Amino acid sequence: PSELGMMEHIEVLSLGNNDLTGAIPTEIGNLSRLESMRLSYNRFDSSIPSELANLSSLRFAYIEHNQLTGTIPAELSFWNETVGFFYFELFGNRITGTGLEEIFCAHRPAGDVTSLPIQADCLGPDPEIICSCCNACCNADASDCRLRSG
Repeated sequence: PSELGMMEHIEVLSLGNNDLTGAIPTEIGNLSRLESMRLSYNRFDSSIPSELANLSSLRFAYIEHNQLTGTIPAELSFWNETVGFFYFELFGNRITGTGLEEIFCAHRPAGDVTSLPIQADCLGPDPEIICSCCNACCNADASDCRLRSG
């Protein structure tokens, strides 16, 4: 709902496990003080909205176990440049491509899997997503997740 974007003082948005459907509301991108966003274990079925790049205070993003599709928006590279960003979980979706690699891994030393914890569907012989800096990789249905060490 558009009213969500008017909650300008909210710091934690926890909507996990609510069986929510449709697209992730782009209005979330208006929550400038948001530090933690938990949208996991719902049925969001669109792509990740580029408006989330506006979340300059965001430190934790949990969007795992939805039905998200598409690629990681390039605009989210802002999260990589934000000093306080700390944790990103997106496994158990249908995100594909090299977005994580290009946005989060490209500017890290080779093999660095510790400076920014990221979990994605990057396990198996034909992974959905490429991510050399993920600290945990899961298979497509997230039934098997493995930690990596640097």
